[in-house]
Amino acid sequence: GTGKLHFMPWGADCLFEKYSRLRVDRSSPRSVRLKGLVANKLYQIPAVRKKYAATMKKLMAEHWDEEKLLAETERIEAMVTPHISDYQWRGVRFEAVRDFIRNRRPDVEREINGEDMPLWPR
Repeated sequence: GTGKLHFMPWGADCLFEKYSRLRVDRSSPRSVRLKGLVANKLYQIPAVRKKYAATMKKLMAEHWDEEKLLAETERIEAMVTPHISDYQWRGVRFEAVRDFIRNRRPDVEREINGEDMPLWPR
């Protein structure tokens, strides 16, 4: 390990959702979640926004592979579908996850490719 603390400002309950169920303002930035106090406070620092944008650019270029991610959703769907009860189907949203994957790059790039990330005070 690096010996450093790695802070994750949001949890799995917000993964693969453009608009969180946690009452996040829909006009807030899409590339970063700012509901948490620490994440919001850090985001107000220009140098942090700049580093965040650079990190997101690198992640999108090196790791965000829509084809692989979409193929993985199809593999998982095929694997779990026979085991999902009628009751559980109400919460299953495979196509919504795929839509998120397809739209994530343009949503993020709109924000990270400018001179500065969108300002969003709390």
